[in-house]
Amino acid sequence: MERGPALRARTLASYRRVFERDLLPAFGGRPLAALTRADIKEYASRRAAAGASANTVRNVLAPLRAMLSTAVEDGLVRENVALRLPRVGRPPRQIEPPTREQVEAVLAAATPSARGPILVAAASGLRRGEVFGLRWNDVDFDRRLIRVRSSNQDGEIVRPKTKAGERLVPMFGSLRQVLLEERARSRFKDPDDFVFPSEGARRGARTGG
Repeated sequence: MERGPALRARTLASYRRVFERDLLPAFGGRPLAALTRADIKEYASRRAAAGASANTVRNVLAPLRAMLSTAVEDGLVRENVALRLPRVGRPPRQIEPPTREQVEAVLAAATPSARGPILVAAASGLRRGEVFGLRWNDVDFDRRLIRVRSSNQDGEIVRPKTKAGERLVPMFGSLRQVLLEERARSRFKDPDDFVFPSEGARRGARTGG
């Protein structure tokens, strides 16, 4: 049986942290084949009762689910008992967009190089990684659209995990003007250049490196 795609290094490191911090203390003394669906449901309920959100519980169980899927493929266990568990935990917090006053206060305290990314994030709703993953070929000034198709995760450019993550975002008048001004100032204007290059790239351009 073919295995699924290999985990990204960032995801693998995250899974390792969850195993060491959460899963091994809870299940480390038991063989995989001895784990039951009731065991995992009871563990999830305990985490929820301690105040964990539904997303936190789901993220903690994701590495266990992945490990059991591999164990099924390898014939070590008969089924993945971590699949299709009921959702438990606090509902996610309602995210409220910042007010105009809050954005202006952040801009007033920001460095000049940070103001462009802050304005784009505030006007478009893009996440930080999505803002710093934007290239000029993602910005369609004529159609007034931004195509979100990658994210900068600590210097690693990654694709969205789901189809919903890749999307078109309308570029309203003020946002279009911000990006036009950013492009006019930038020394990085090629279609594959990042809209907001790293500070190291900017220093290299200034020194000819």
